[in-house]
Parts: sequence; C-alpha cells; structure tokens
Amino acid sequence: MKKILFAYTITLLFSFTASASENLPIGARARAVGNASSTIVDPWAAFFNVGATGRLTDASVIFGYENRFGFAAFNTVAAGLVYPISDRIGVASITLSTFGDELYSESMLGFGFSNQFGIVSLGAKINYAQYSIDYFGNTGSFLFEFGGVAELTPQLFIGAHIFNLHQAQVLEFNDERLPTIMKSGISYRPTGNVMFNLEAEKDIDRPATVKAGIEYQVIENLFIRTGINTEPFNNFFGIGFNMRGITIDYSYGNNTYLGDVHNFSLNYRFKKN
Repeated sequence: MKKILFAYTITLLFSFTASASENLPIGARARAVGNASSTIVDPWAAFFNVGATGRLTDASVIFGYENRFGFAAFNTVAAGLVYPISDRIGVASITLSTFGDELYSESMLGFGFSNQFGIVSLGAKINYAQYSIDYFGNTGSFLFEFGGVAELTPQLFIGAHIFNLHQAQVLEFNDERLPTIMKSGISYRPTGNVMFNLEAEKDIDRPATVKAGIEYQVIENLFIRTGINTEPFNNFFGIGFNMRGITIDYSYGNNTYLGDVHNFSLNYRFKKN
C-alpha cells in the first residue's frame, strides 16, 4: 500500500504543476521568455540545456529561487557552478536543486560536461534525483540528459535537448517512471539587442507545448522580456540587469489554472586565474 500511495503522490504532483518541465529550475531569464530556452547561452543552461554551456568562456556561480502559486510547499531553490576548463577540454558544471517541504520534496544533484566543435556546442549530464514523502520514505534514480546548440549564422541559432533520456524508473511497482522531456527550438537575433525564440516541447506522456518569447535590450545593462506557452496557456514577463560580472533577473508567470509564479536568479561571472 505504501508503494501505491508513493507512486500515486509523485504522479499527482507532476500533474499538479501542469508541466513536468516546470519542476526543473531554469533561471528567471529563460522563464521570462516563456521557457523557450534551448538556444539560450548563459550559465543557467547547465540546468535547461547543458550543451549550450560549451559556448561559455567565463566561470560563473549561480543561485535561483522560485515561488509558485503563493505556497511555500512549492518553492524551488537552485544553485550551480559552471567552469570552463580549457578550449580543448571543454566546460564542466555542477547543479543542485530542491523543491517542496518536509511533507514532499524533490532534490537533484547533477554533473555536466560540454564542448564546442565549430558551430556546434554539445553536452551531456548525469543527475541523481531523490524523492521524499513524509511517512512513506525516499526513493531515487539516476537521470541522463543530452543537448546542443548550433550557430547557423550570427543571427540564427537552433537548439535541442532531451531530459531523462532512458525513462528512469522511480518505483518498480507498476513500473512507475519519471517524465522524459524533449524540446527543440530556433532563435532569430536580427540585431544585437533583440532575440526572438520559438520552441516546441514534448513530454512523452502529454500533449506538445509550443513556447515563444522575446528579449529586448533597452539600454546597455537593462533587458525586458516576455513569453507565452500553450497546453496549458501561460504568460510570462521579466526584467534583467547586469553590471561588472553580476546579473540579476526576475520573472513573473501566470498559470491559467493555478496562479502566479515568481522567479529570481543571480549569476556571478568571474575570470579564471
């Protein structure tokens, strides 16, 4: 009976958040453009498309916090380190995130590696995810992901990513497995201060979601962003500011059925010795 309730609770919580990808921290910048993130190259790519980190040249420490629907039980806290080793070896990353409270929680630790090969940047990552339900105990599983970004022209990028490549099993009972999520997108950047992103995402157990977003650089260090999703319909807005290696981003999202989502993220970029 405990195994049945454990499996049912995990399945219900993934459904309640409306999209399995929403359980994954991706940073306020990517959230603000509607989660259309597969082509974005910044340190938070260590969470949403590890292949994109291969294009980074500076090391970064990142921290993020998200509150969904005004409930403390749906808070997500995430942190990570992205460190380019060398042009020949590539870029290493470590990520950690937690979601939930003492009654139900998810924790994930990940180690990623990526590199750039001409116009293409590719990366892979291994995660260990642990799920805990009060009175029922813990379960965990390893998850693998793979992704990449290609610069077709200075104005046109394409990206793709698959999370939980092997459909990791979370419980033997009823062969309960974690969601496998595939996404691919295109980014058009006609000028240095405008970015248009369009992306399709498919959880193998759900209808496909179409995501679109725009980022506009108002002045040298200030950005505004907006985006939308389908299935279900969500809209997003955000702002970003960077100066002297520090980037601060905020996003606001509205879920049609559940309410407001606030996301804050901080990046500190530093040169290697």
